[in-house]
Amino acid sequence: MINLIKTISRQEWRFIILVSVVIIILTGLPYLTGYLMTPAGFIYDGLNSLTPGDNPIYYSYINQVKTGSILVKDLFTSENQPQGLLNVFWLFVGLVAKIFNFSPIFSFHLIRLLLIPIFVSVSYLFLSLIFYQSNLRRLSLIFLLFSAGLGAYIIAPLSIFDFSAKPGFGTPNDLWVPESITFLAIYKSPHFIASLILMISIFLLMILAIERKKFFYSIGAGFLALIYFNFHPFYIPLVFGSLGLYLFCLILKTKKILWREIIQFGFLILISSPSIFYHFWTLANSEVLRQRAWQNVTLSPSLTFIILGYGLLWLFAAFGLYGLTKKRQWTKPLIFCASLLFFSLFLVTLPIQFQSRYLQGLHLPLVVFSIHGLIFLKEKTLKDRFGLVFKKIWTNEFLLAAIFILFLAISNLFNLTRDFYYFLVQPAAVKKYFYLPKDLILAFEKLSELPNNSIILSDVETSLFIPGFSGQKVFVAHGIETIDYFSKKLYAGWFFAADENAEKKFEFLKKSGINYLLISQENKKIGGFAPETKIYLKLVYQNSQAKIYQVMAP
Repeated sequence: MINLIKTISRQEWRFIILVSVVIIILTGLPYLTGYLMTPAGFIYDGLNSLTPGDNPIYYSYINQVKTGSILVKDLFTSENQPQGLLNVFWLFVGLVAKIFNFSPIFSFHLIRLLLIPIFVSVSYLFLSLIFYQSNLRRLSLIFLLFSAGLGAYIIAPLSIFDFSAKPGFGTPNDLWVPESITFLAIYKSPHFIASLILMISIFLLMILAIERKKFFYSIGAGFLALIYFNFHPFYIPLVFGSLGLYLFCLILKTKKILWREIIQFGFLILISSPSIFYHFWTLANSEVLRQRAWQNVTLSPSLTFIILGYGLLWLFAAFGLYGLTKKRQWTKPLIFCASLLFFSLFLVTLPIQFQSRYLQGLHLPLVVFSIHGLIFLKEKTLKDRFGLVFKKIWTNEFLLAAIFILFLAISNLFNLTRDFYYFLVQPAAVKKYFYLPKDLILAFEKLSELPNNSIILSDVETSLFIPGFSGQKVFVAHGIETIDYFSKKLYAGWFFAADENAEKKFEFLKKSGINYLLISQENKKIGGFAPETKIYLKLVYQNSQAKIYQVMAP
């Protein structure tokens, strides 16, 4: 590792710092704009247009740790949970919030920004293992950080079709699956960045372990995997599968059993196994976690949308694979990248419930082979009879930058532009997702003063933010976190839809263990339920945006 670090010059480290600063600005400015454009009487909730319903879950974890918990619970469902879950990443973020008295929202984005330089450095180290020339290292880093697919060009035509019954919302992954595109992962959440840091570090150490024949690296990879699998167990199959395929390819290449390498792989599995067994234990002993795991279905979009979602990277990577095979330039790191690419594709297309998660394993190898593809194409075109014309293209940096932006970075620009539009124009349809009335926040904070483990019933949109601000459980809020979500959503809709069936509604409240109702402005839009007329409801708090009622015996 030290020898690898020594191959990186001071000029390259300055480039790493510069790129890190650029990424911090690009992924921080939209959120800053959202904050600065907060209307009077509201607060900005830290969300953007990428899977906005997930952030409140992370706020809930941070808030639980900040208020003294080590094990976090699913506060988005009403079922009893005797035990919580140890999540080392959100424990760390929560402790930062607790020590410095930061809000969950601020802590979330602070850690996100602080992790960016670490990720850029780790990525550059990995790419330095593959590319020896500094210009190729820099180019590959730019591709990894800024490239995406062609989804932005087809989002408008696709809007005329109904894909509601299809996975992925009928759009390419570079528009809605943050972990599939490096820039979007950085833009979205700190735990995605931590996931990439640990995944790439594990791969880097295992490649070094096999190349340098040192067990120290495989032991280090094992401890990183121990941490990684604790908070992101989805990637256990991807890490073990891609490294296992890599080892199998090396055995085929050398035509002998590589016992040292097999033992190194065994160290990785053995050291990380406590985290794996811990998750099996929690699933066996927690009905809530088991049910949540069953309904945690994240399917990939169609193969067509995945192809569009990485766009020209597929084409360039194909040329790269062809060129490497033709020239017989397959080094061990490149064999690993091929293993990662093909095993990720296998998992993405395998009929399992976590398909889209494994898109995280595609971008890195596609970038590596795309750079080799560009090398192959440059050599090929310069030898062509139109070589002089191509030479002018290859040496025109402004033209190449324009091509990169228009055909490789356009979807990332689209996502940034969309958020700037939402924050600056604030169309009514999305404004309510990004800005919460201050009086509603005061009502949430009032809920935090109620007895622990109270169950709150409110409309689904309001309930999504209650755990993160109050630490209380809600009856229904999130499609994955809420057990039996669709059934509960129907019950909540029925409860607030009309002012009738008072006895049945009281029985529903008692049977569901609901202790309090939070009636917000959103509730009033749902229907005509009149809580003030119910003898089993006692008003305990009110302001301009919300009323809190306690469920009482009639």
